[in-house]
Amino acid sequence: MPHRALLGGLAVAPALATIVLPLPTLAVAVGVAISGASSIYAMVASVNVDAELQAADRAGLPLLAKSVRISPPDDLPSFAQMRESLAAALIPATRDMERGFPMDRSTAIAQAHRQIMQAWGVDTPEALSRDETLDLYLLDQLLRATAPEAGRIAQMFHQPGVVLDIRAEVDRIAEHRALFDRDHAAFLSTQLLWGRTLRDHAPSSLLTALQALRVPDIDLWHRIVLEHDPRDPDQRAAALWCLRQRSCDRATVAAFLAFLAAEDGLRAAALRGDQVFLDTVQDIIEAWNAGKYRTQELALEPSDAIAQDAPRMTAALDELAQITGHRRWADPHGAFVDYTGRTPAQRAFWDIRAGRLIAAPNLGAFVDLPEHLPV
Repeated sequence: MPHRALLGGLAVAPALATIVLPLPTLAVAVGVAISGASSIYAMVASVNVDAELQAADRAGLPLLAKSVRISPPDDLPSFAQMRESLAAALIPATRDMERGFPMDRSTAIAQAHRQIMQAWGVDTPEALSRDETLDLYLLDQLLRATAPEAGRIAQMFHQPGVVLDIRAEVDRIAEHRALFDRDHAAFLSTQLLWGRTLRDHAPSSLLTALQALRVPDIDLWHRIVLEHDPRDPDQRAAALWCLRQRSCDRATVAAFLAFLAAEDGLRAAALRGDQVFLDTVQDIIEAWNAGKYRTQELALEPSDAIAQDAPRMTAALDELAQITGHRRWADPHGAFVDYTGRTPAQRAFWDIRAGRLIAAPNLGAFVDLPEHLPV
């Protein structure tokens, strides 16, 4: 039997990662193209199945192990209910994609099902055979299950690793969509704040402006931390607030700690008796060592800008303990390394010194979408 494949993988982006997954016996491949640079995904299938192969598939060549088809799990719903569930799964939320939003989990699963059904020559769940219904229903369950449950269901298939690879690709799509939703929400919140500013209701300081956004904007936080004037109380308060947010990027936190070590920031704070600042920095380092900073998207320029700063921090913490007479803090483990990732997005519509928005936010500074996207 010659090999045939469903080929996915048209994406509107320079950075393209495509995975082609052969499904057992049917030799079906589900291709998912993910663009990390633009956050726009496409899953476009191209099928070329000759009549002989199509007839063989319809004869019942399984995705599931033969033993599972013969004796399905006892806790499954009726075949009529399975087909109803699959029909619902084939109706993804398409409005977002029509607006240019990236694919979400439901849409990715629906596309995978449609590709397999197309390879079988079937248009609707009602036209599926009993065995095909069981195959597709259990695949749907695997794609939606928790990781342990998905591993259990995968053992029912001829090649468990293949269906788990499909699940991993769907997970990646969902993760990228979550990042898009976060950044789009930051745009909408900034847009709302700009409207308040135009009505002369701007927050009274940079800190209150940040708190008014109510959603994470890690790119804005990165700019504030790296560009703030530590001698300005308002700017420093805003920077420290950013650093206390657990979704603050690790590159941002590490760059701040490197700056403290390089500029004798801890020594200066100890000598002027600034215990509030020292307590905050200690909290940041302890949170770092506890693994509470999990976001790692942003790059430093150059990527190894702070890679050699660990000895400086060690010396700074030694000196701090001598000056204060208090127990020495632990070094921030693994902070001073290379930071690769995406370039931080511009936030030029913020004036850090004035502590306010000075222009309308640009959608393109938050998410990469077609220019015609309505907001």
